[in-house]
Amino acid sequence: MRKKSSPKFNVKKHLNAFKHSQYLFLRTMITDKHTLPRLEELAKKYRYRNSNKEGGLFYQDEGATSDTNLMEDHMLSFGWRVSVLRKTVSEINGLFGKKDEFLTEIRKFSNFFNLGEEWILPLATLVLRGILCPPLFNLKITSGVSDEKGWVYLELGPNTSLSDIELAWPEIKARQSALWPNFKKTNFTKKSFEHLREYLKINDRSNLSEEEKNPNLNNYELLVFKAGQYNLLKTLRKESGEKTKSLKPKTKKTYREIAKEINPTKNNGREANRLAQLKRRLGPKI
Repeated sequence: MRKKSSPKFNVKKHLNAFKHSQYLFLRTMITDKHTLPRLEELAKKYRYRNSNKEGGLFYQDEGATSDTNLMEDHMLSFGWRVSVLRKTVSEINGLFGKKDEFLTEIRKFSNFFNLGEEWILPLATLVLRGILCPPLFNLKITSGVSDEKGWVYLELGPNTSLSDIELAWPEIKARQSALWPNFKKTNFTKKSFEHLREYLKINDRSNLSEEEKNPNLNNYELLVFKAGQYNLLKTLRKESGEKTKSLKPKTKKTYREIAKEINPTKNNGREANRLAQLKRRLGPKI
């Protein structure tokens, strides 16, 4: 089976998204006089490394400086942002007893300035390490399983646009595939309703009248059969000495018979094959 190719990485779109996220935050810092002092206050309160504590919000220790220098070459890469944000998680865990308090303060700041949940780790990165690292996407993606049901949630902020969702779509699709690996999405076409009607007819092929169940009986034999005189019917057949077809009742129509009912003018063999494929294709989704 041919392997599906991975989604194409659009450099221009990722560059625009990166710059857009930087701009959103820098605009907030510049246009609101309370932003910078509040962040500096958080930095003084929660930075716990001596080398990174007293130099101001944008002061960076050696490790943070190294990560910032790498940004110039890797600003389009998820790798750089993932690496930096993972280090921030370690920094947050290093707060120990103050961890929950710190995250509450960061969340309050984020909510006050209309920055989405996706900005929690980037804000923590700036406060604890002095690095301005935009989020992976301009929206929050979460996924999981609860009550045996899988889910993927998108949390959109006031600045989230359709282009942001399109940029995040490969990640959304990857999470869908992880939760529902065998699911095939339904394609809607101009023949979808026609196929649905055919499927219902196929599904009803076991609903036969007595005449349809016993096509090999004449009218008298059918009356005897309906009266429950099956043994008498066998005797009559034996005494007649005629070569007759099986008395075994028919349980369902063939695909060829259904194809003839739907369209008598078409090639019944070809249509029967098409209906069988339709049954397999639609069956699991109905």
